[in-house]
Amino acid sequence: MKVLFIGGTGNISTAVSRTALARGIALWHLNRGLRGPLLGDKAHCLIFDNRKIKRLVPEFVARIPLHEGVQRALQWFDADPRRKVTRPDTHAMLDRIITAYETHRA
Repeated sequence: MKVLFIGGTGNISTAVSRTALARGIALWHLNRGLRGPLLGDKAHCLIFDNRKIKRLVPEFVARIPLHEGVQRALQWFDADPRRKVTRPDTHAMLDRIITAYETHRA
């Protein structure tokens, strides 16, 4: 199952995100920035913020609606199985890094 979570970086949504990941749900976060806890490579973050582009190119206009852009991104990952390979040793390492980060952040 794939889930698109709009937001996903606050206290409640982080807990829900962790539960989804623990249940094996393919989770995608769509938000406007990089705040919130690390979830490693187990969640895919889509950052929706074009202010930096507009500062560099003021005439920039987004022509692809958000829902279409997200759909294209998901199709891109689905088009090649090599983009979806997971490695248990990498997951374990990232879990250790996240735990250390959250322990020292508190």
